[in-house]
Amino acid sequence: MTNWYIWVNFFSFSGFFTLLPESSRSKIGGAGTMKYGFLGFLLGCSLLAYTNDILFEHLTTNDGLSNNLVRAIAQDQEGYLWFATSGGLNRYDGHSFDIYKTIEGDPYSLSESRLSNIFQDQKGFIWVRSSLGNMHRIDPSQHRVLNFQEQGFLPQGTHVLDQHITKRGDIWLILNTGLLQVSYPNGKDNDFETRYFDHRNLLPDNTIHFVYEDRRNILWVGTDKGLVRFEFSKDHPEFSSQTFFASEEVPFLCVGEFGEFLYFGTGTKKLLVYEPQDKTFLTLDWSSKLRGNISSMESNDQQAILLGTAMGDVVLYEPAQEKHTYFQRSDNGQLDARLISNIYSDSYGTFWLITEKRGIYHFDPHEKAFRYYDLNASNRIFLGEPDKQIVLRTATGIYGSVSTGADCSFSTGKQTSSGNTITTRITAAVYLLILFYHCTRIDRKIFGSVPLMAG
Repeated sequence: MTNWYIWVNFFSFSGFFTLLPESSRSKIGGAGTMKYGFLGFLLGCSLLAYTNDILFEHLTTNDGLSNNLVRAIAQDQEGYLWFATSGGLNRYDGHSFDIYKTIEGDPYSLSESRLSNIFQDQKGFIWVRSSLGNMHRIDPSQHRVLNFQEQGFLPQGTHVLDQHITKRGDIWLILNTGLLQVSYPNGKDNDFETRYFDHRNLLPDNTIHFVYEDRRNILWVGTDKGLVRFEFSKDHPEFSSQTFFASEEVPFLCVGEFGEFLYFGTGTKKLLVYEPQDKTFLTLDWSSKLRGNISSMESNDQQAILLGTAMGDVVLYEPAQEKHTYFQRSDNGQLDARLISNIYSDSYGTFWLITEKRGIYHFDPHEKAFRYYDLNASNRIFLGEPDKQIVLRTATGIYGSVSTGADCSFSTGKQTSSGNTITTRITAAVYLLILFYHCTRIDRKIFGSVPLMAG
């Protein structure tokens, strides 16, 4: 019988947790077994809803973790787990931790031990970003750290805000003053090249809102004063580029690809729809009704698109019917929060909205109704991070992390094939609870590729 494990980052000052059945209390037996760890998220979801023999195993500095504040988690190609903490980088093999820290006088160590993000590239290198925006590339086989600032790969005065890995393996680092492309033109692991782009050589502006690769492998860069389209030659580092709306200085804030079209949310309260075949833009002007710029968007299986704004207004756009419905934020209505930062859809065609308000909004496009899931917390500890983040989205639900210090529970009202309403409740005296929305039928096939997103 396969043992399934769920690794949960509670983003607290008390380490991180594993969730596992009572009958399988021993730690994971090695990296080979750990390759299946995150597939266990989905079965673990069912375990949470349908069984009572769940054990929280709490791993802290007493078990060898370098610091109890875990900020990001990744799993590498060999199955090892990596934890970015406020006190160094940890590689976990199921039994013990291998720790990377700052070593004074060693140029091949971390520049600082407060880390904020982690990912692995196609070559197998681990990349970790520090809280001050420096980037490091770790070679696990050599236990060696390449410090980008120390080695001069980051332009002076810049720091890394985010990153994007393309299908061809290039790494695009979003900086505070432009973009840095890292590529392996000769296919050799240690022979990489960097190219820096800013307003002086290619970009219309140095403020980058997104880097997005579409289904045709075209790279789109949204800036505060225009949009740039990159098209790369196959197996060749050279590219062609085209800039749009730079003369109008249109801010491009978010992007979504639904059906055959690309949708761009702008700082002019307009939605720009790009048609790849004709290479033309269609403008949907909602500026007279929207009270904020379009800040997020998502599509469901029924091809309905939900757009959120920085002022809390929502638009339900149905392209097939050329229909759009407005929902204005109201302090006394169903939707009473500003700044809709993220929207996620589930397998039932409904949407979940992440806003500035504590808790999560649910929107049913068929009923045209919002529902707010409060966390029931009178106070909370502010950790200096976003109030809530989506840790993992599966085919049937959403894992969300929310800063709180109280018990949390909510019921979706959906039913299983046996007719039982599912309510998931997690109780723990920690600073961050992982909320689980589960609305699946037992017989639904939900396994497949499970992406991990840092929380």
